[in-house]
Amino acid sequence: MTTLGIDIGCISLKAALVGQADDQDLFRDLLASHAHLFQAPRDGLTLVGDAPLLVARYRR
Repeated sequence: MTTLGIDIGCISLKAALVGQADDQDLFRDLLASHAHLFQAPRDGLTLVGDAPLLVARYRR
């Protein structure tokens, strides 16, 4: 199960997806195929513990 977090501000919209440990391959594929949508960390996919995390690029 993937969780979507959204922060709606008066100037910007920020979003993040957090998956489960077994979603790591899916999140790597999403990051690779939609790099224009997500911040791409230098080290590859961001993990929080074993959970993959994708953060949308800052939009203003």
